[in-house]
Amino acid sequence: VNVTFDYDYFCSLCIHDGEAQDSHGLFGSFLLYQYDCHMKFLNIDRIVDITRKFVTEAKKIKSIAWIQYCLPIAAQGDAFLFLVLCPFSHEGENYQPRQLLRHTSQLRAPVLFAKSWRKFFTAYAEDLKRGRYDISEGSGISAFSSLVEDGGSDVTTEGVRVRANALWLPQKSDNEDGLLFAYKIKISMSPDEPQTRSCQLATRRWEIMDAKGGIQTADGPGVIGKYPIMRPGEYFEYCSCCTFTEF
Repeated sequence: VNVTFDYDYFCSLCIHDGEAQDSHGLFGSFLLYQYDCHMKFLNIDRIVDITRKFVTEAKKIKSIAWIQYCLPIAAQGDAFLFLVLCPFSHEGENYQPRQLLRHTSQLRAPVLFAKSWRKFFTAYAEDLKRGRYDISEGSGISAFSSLVEDGGSDVTTEGVRVRANALWLPQKSDNEDGLLFAYKIKISMSPDEPQTRSCQLATRRWEIMDAKGGIQTADGPGVIGKYPIMRPGEYFEYCSCCTFTEF
């Protein structure tokens, strides 16, 4: 097969051949209940194994025949990032070499993720530099954007700050049951508050809005069975999820 690899991606493999299975993940991570979400950059051995599996399946299942023109480069469960190697068409859409596609078993067609590995990774590095994603020693890079302009919310009342951000989970979304979104809530108290001050979350009510203004509510006592106490400089965060019928 006459295939030319994306040179930028080839260099990335030479520099860093995949990620350890117990790492947090170069592409961000989060913990949703007991589901640990990490998108991992695949090494050569896993790429070969996964490609063989996909090529075998593609010969039997017409709806995923397009996979034989791509190379899996990152994975999270059954969600994959594919690098397009050869031009192909699928369900009326045309795809070109060097493009990055995202696909899971729950989706009918691949989703265009980026026009090239270099453009994706350069933009991602710039986002990390400007603080779009939080980074911590314990949990690595957050998969959630920390910016309000990315559809989040950031409100401070009497020194207590509440930040909320959402993330679509294509690997857990079903075409019939709807689109599953995870959301992260971070509650903190400003370190500038008097050291004798504290407060406790007793109840909560979150209003979750889709692009058309439809609202779901999540309310009740505490959060995930806990009643966190906030003190100056401290924070509490957790993840949960909700389902929408459309973006």
